[in-house]
Amino acid sequence: MKAVVFHGSPRKGNTYTATKLFMEELSRCGEVSFTEFFLPKDIQAICILN
Repeated sequence: MKAVVFHGSPRKGNTYTATKLFMEELSRCGEVSFTEFFLPKDIQAICILN
């Protein structure tokens, strides 16, 4: 299975920790490939207002 995770903040606080725990639990169900994005660093184009 492939999964995409979008982190709305570059900070690695409580939400980041909860997301990592969820990813670990999901991985126990089988092979999972995660792609993680940290906004706005990884996808700057959608964070720019014209």
